[in-house]
Amino acid sequence: MRERAPLREKIYLLKKALRHKSIAQPLVILLRVVRKLKKWLLTLARYLAGKPLFILLKHQRRENEIYLLIGSAVGDSVYGLAYIEALRKKYPAKRIVVLGAAKNASFLRTYPCIDELRLSDINYVGLMVASHQVEKCFAENIIIPIPSYFKRFKQAEYKATLFNIRRYIYDLPDNSPITYHALPVKPVTAIPDFANEKARIVIVNPYDKTSKYYDMEVFKPLCNILQERGYIVYTNILPFQTAISGSRPLKCSLEELYSIACQIKLIVSRRSGALDFLIPSGINMFALDDLGKYSAPNKFFEFYPLSEWHAQGKIYEVKYYRQEADSLASIPEKFTRFLDELHQEGRLS
Repeated sequence: MRERAPLREKIYLLKKALRHKSIAQPLVILLRVVRKLKKWLLTLARYLAGKPLFILLKHQRRENEIYLLIGSAVGDSVYGLAYIEALRKKYPAKRIVVLGAAKNASFLRTYPCIDELRLSDINYVGLMVASHQVEKCFAENIIIPIPSYFKRFKQAEYKATLFNIRRYIYDLPDNSPITYHALPVKPVTAIPDFANEKARIVIVNPYDKTSKYYDMEVFKPLCNILQERGYIVYTNILPFQTAISGSRPLKCSLEELYSIACQIKLIVSRRSGALDFLIPSGINMFALDDLGKYSAPNKFFEFYPLSEWHAQGKIYEVKYYRQEADSLASIPEKFTRFLDELHQEGRLS
């Protein structure tokens, strides 16, 4: 069962009730056609917009500059800049120009190796992918350092991992160091009495950035285990999301979340780019990948294991299938074992 916001739950139940009513079948078919048409039109618009954008970038580029298109997602940005210090050493005379999303401006500006930051609400990466310009970008010193967009990384012999970025995209030596980007720790205002309670606080991050519901069967039992052990649980949410029952809502910026992570011991989260962003904080992580979201095995889950970061915090990654009761039921046991290990190693009080 998935816990939903009240309005979304009503809409969901209404759709479910109408789905098998013969009178509603024409409407269901019409909605499917409209949805597919919208998707096709959006793809066509991206294709038509991507080519002129690539031509514009190509003609405006300068020989003394390298352009990084890092995407709008936080995880894409963190991975795209994972070797920026090594890139600076390889091209000391070139300027590094980053094309990123305006919403990520605050933390992108903290990278000292970026010579120029061009921010926009335009999803440059999405346009380049839709117009099939990724490989051409790579040849023109306009780099998209996100492996999942390259055909070769869809093949079994090339895993789209963090460390393969340096060889197949950045063309850097195998000993090139990763850039672990630590943000400055700022005062925490989103949690009342944080200074006195931080030793007992655990953050749960069950949502992605667009979802209005979370997997209650997965996260609620974990929340209960934490509360039984005396921890104060905060659910990291956006304004349109709701906290897990029994926990406290946490509404804060990504930068403040980093400051919080630097001072607490544990985050329990679905696998997301936010975890990569928090790696330098040293927080311990219990990360969950729901492989059951797809009807067939998805190679995306071979990408970007958190263990590749060699983090200071301890990381436990769990991949599970919602369709398999045993897989779902094993999560609380694994979580309890992880908590015991953290306690025995002195990582968690």
